[in-house]
Amino acid sequence: MVEQITNPELITGADNIAQFLKLSDRKKIYNLLEKKRRGKSDIPIWNEPGLGVVANKEALLLYMARKSGLIAPVQVAASKTE
Repeated sequence: MVEQITNPELITGADNIAQFLKLSDRKKIYNLLEKKRRGKSDIPIWNEPGLGVVANKEALLLYMARKSGLIAPVQVAASKTE
């Protein structure tokens, strides 16, 4: 099962993603990418050839809501498609 993303709006660039997440600088985004590469994070940020660092706004908001406890895992599972 995969979470259904209804808004495909992308954020490109580490600076823009950091600004969206209200982080102080892009180094934190690169640190998150490195953690993801090592398997220590599942944050929905990735490197896209030709675009650079990319994130989907809705996926980031869902991820942050899950991490902060605003959305329970049951609510996330209910929004998934089979």
